[in-house]
Amino acid sequence: MKEGFWSVHYASEVAGGFGVIALDTGTVVGADATGGIWDGTYSFNNRSGMLDVRLRIKFPPHVLSTVTGEVASDGYEETYEVALPNDLGRETAINLTVLGVPVVARFKKIRDFP
Repeated sequence: MKEGFWSVHYASEVAGGFGVIALDTGTVVGADATGGIWDGTYSFNNRSGMLDVRLRIKFPPHVLSTVTGEVASDGYEETYEVALPNDLGRETAINLTVLGVPVVARFKKIRDFP
């Protein structure tokens, strides 16, 4: 169950950022441009035809949050559940709340594994 790579662009009213995730054999790994670490799991949902993703986002201490525009002295960790299409080029926008701030995250599959 090798899926591929997705770009992730996210924005709040304050700021925004980007990163990439890879989905491979039920495992999700990724990172954003400011040092956020993304890990998780996924499975194919036969009913919806989508990939159900459970994604844990961790920011180490003293990293600038591109969501709030502030540095979190203690770091931050939270888990989200999202559904992603497995179509190349199809973008999916998902509304999340990160650090109490509304965020729109846009996921787009950019390539399959060879």
